[in-house]
Amino acid sequence: MGRFNCKHDWEVDRDYSVIKGVEMSSLFKCKKCKVVLTAHEATELELWKNTVGIQKWLSVGAFLIALASLTITLLD
Repeated sequence: MGRFNCKHDWEVDRDYSVIKGVEMSSLFKCKKCKVVLTAHEATELELWKNTVGIQKWLSVGAFLIALASLTITLLD
């Protein structure tokens, strides 16, 4: 699970050229946790981490609004 907790510092591991007519993505390697991912996978992982963070704060905000509305309703 280190790949999810690490603040990745990506570097290009190696580039693939066209192999048998199929273009391959570049491979990226994290300098800290040494995980190797394709460019697509690395981008997807970083976007997923940002989405999870946004969803967490939206959930906290929704809970606070619900708590405030419940408090106002009980005081009336």
